[in-house]
Amino acid sequence: MVAPVDAGLSHTTVSIVDICPRNRDTVASLHRTKLVGMVALRWIPILRAVPALSHGPARSPLPNALITNRFMTKLSYTNRYGYKNTMPHIEKRHEKRQHPIRDAIALAAAVLTPAVPAQANPTLERAIIAEINRARADPARYAAGLVTYRGQFSGKIVRYPGNPDGLRTAEGVAAVDEAIAGLRQKAPLAGLAPAPLLARAARDHVTEQGPRGATGHASANGDRARQRLVRRGGGDYVAEVITYGPPSATEVVRQFIVDDAVPTRGHRRTLYDPQWTHAGAACGPHKRYKIMCVVTFARNETGAR
Repeated sequence: MVAPVDAGLSHTTVSIVDICPRNRDTVASLHRTKLVGMVALRWIPILRAVPALSHGPARSPLPNALITNRFMTKLSYTNRYGYKNTMPHIEKRHEKRQHPIRDAIALAAAVLTPAVPAQANPTLERAIIAEINRARADPARYAAGLVTYRGQFSGKIVRYPGNPDGLRTAEGVAAVDEAIAGLRQKAPLAGLAPAPLLARAARDHVTEQGPRGATGHASANGDRARQRLVRRGGGDYVAEVITYGPPSATEVVRQFIVDDAVPTRGHRRTLYDPQWTHAGAACGPHKRYKIMCVVTFARNETGAR
């Protein structure tokens, strides 16, 4: 039996450039860079402790030649799921200051400094699991709430408290009607138990993908939900669902269940699959859609088969 891994659509496009030395001069340059990097390890604490060594923010390890000024403007957009958000548009202007030795050391420090994990949002993450459990425990009651939601549509635009500007959907009330009919036929399911290991695997995806502004179930290195969990010491029998844009537990779970613009309704099927008994959620900032949330499901707390 094959686990229904990564339910829903995956639409990440990743470009990878492979650079390798072609001649002795390049090799010699790489050796010099390695030496500078070794020196940088001793200088990193000093660079961070003395703001005067940098003309930019003290917390940034980048040299001034690489530090950019940011000019923030706001752009209104609607994502592929219909969530209309305001996102920062960043224009970059490079400063031209020449500090070769310090710049080389600081650049090595930037390369050697590990990525900062995405900031956790435990309140939202717990609320998402609780909302999924509410929908599983009484599908008919959840369907009644969707009837109210349906009444807030005008054509393919839906307006509801907290989002008066409205969201443009792909299917309008058709997807909502289908969800209502389907939930009325479903039997109640037991709640999902929180699984910290599953949540950590979900967090790895948020941490890796959010800063890049990418979407989909694949990381930049090609890893998917099962590989992320195995790397954490778990099993490989899991399912994963993701939202980009919805800021509350109610909106996240409703998007999973209505599953607008997803012909297979894979997110809804995953939430109501009785084999899943454990789940972990992680949410964090996303470069394009402001916030993303990942939920990983398994038949036990480790994802074992």
